[in-house]
Amino acid sequence: MSIKAFIVAHNMSQETLFLKRRINQFRKRLMDFWDSIEQDADVKYTGWFVLLKQNGDSFEVLGFFNPDISEPEIEPEWDLCLPIPDLESLREFMGW
Repeated sequence: MSIKAFIVAHNMSQETLFLKRRINQFRKRLMDFWDSIEQDADVKYTGWFVLLKQNGDSFEVLGFFNPDISEPEIEPEWDLCLPIPDLESLREFMGW
């Protein structure tokens, strides 16, 4: 191995170590941020999902879907799928 190839390999190794360190720092910051978010573990979900299709700047409700009891071939093509919480489990249920 020539000295030039050795220097190139060493520089690549150093750059790889630097990038790995940066990734680990980012991962730690992300995990710290996630841990700092208040997790509302009391919210329970019904198992139902509302399926929405984007229509310009707004969304149109396509229907409701429960993977446990709905037939998969009936599921329409959707753009956004949101879980439906059990309303009694929400802290500030406003009657919506």
